[in-house]
Amino acid sequence: MTPDFPAIGFCTLEGPDEPEGAERIDIVNDEVDFTFSAWWRLRYYPRLGMVLIGSDLRPWKVVRVVDRGIVGSIGGRILRFLTQQSLHRFEHELVELSPISLGQLKARIGASILADPDHWIDDDPIVDENGNVPDAQDLLDIRVAAVQAAASFDEIMDAL
Repeated sequence: MTPDFPAIGFCTLEGPDEPEGAERIDIVNDEVDFTFSAWWRLRYYPRLGMVLIGSDLRPWKVVRVVDRGIVGSIGGRILRFLTQQSLHRFEHELVELSPISLGQLKARIGASILADPDHWIDDDPIVDENGNVPDAQDLLDIRVAAVQAAASFDEIMDAL
């Protein structure tokens, strides 16, 4: 069995520059998106330990990841190598966790957004309709409020 795609993935961040205990949210569109990935993407969205939650609200934890190597045609592989975008195929071992409620999912997303603000705030200032630059915390609060107002998984996906 696999998660119901699309799914929201929660990746635990590690490293000296990462906030302690923070999770990064990754949107996984389908099984192909989950199976194939550029190697650099795993640095920002680690798969081992990731928890995936689909529209059925059943969480799945990735307990093992096997890199099956680079995929694609020879020409594509050379081009991807030169641009450092090698596409790898991964196999995952998943364990199903206890189902959660929509409210629990929204709370976890809100906590993840607030714990990793640099991921959600663009470096370029955003100007509102009055010509003012809103505070970064206000932008985070607006996104969290949009998630909290969602009445379904699909509305959560739209809010993200």
